[in-house]
Amino acid sequence: STTTITNNNPQHRHPHRNSIKLERRRLDRLKKELDRQQKKLNEERMKLQQQVETLRSEQNMVETNKLAESKLKSELDKTKKEKRELRKLYEDAQCEMKQL
Repeated sequence: STTTITNNNPQHRHPHRNSIKLERRRLDRLKKELDRQQKKLNEERMKLQQQVETLRSEQNMVETNKLAESKLKSELDKTKKEKRELRKLYEDAQCEMKQL
């Protein structure tokens, strides 16, 4: 007598179709993971861009301050020079007063 084995397991009915389903699921998972990582990278990129902007504006402020400092220094030097000249004039005037 011949025995026929009937296989009722649905996974064995269409092995090819089943492996396609598994592959699709695997690809879906990979795509989700890729999307998640892409999102994370974009967030990082945004943070870095903000930091760059902040650093740029700080750099501009530093340069502006250096310019202002330089201007003030030259003003101060001019004032010191004028003060020396005035002191000299004052001393000369004092000497002339004593001689009178």
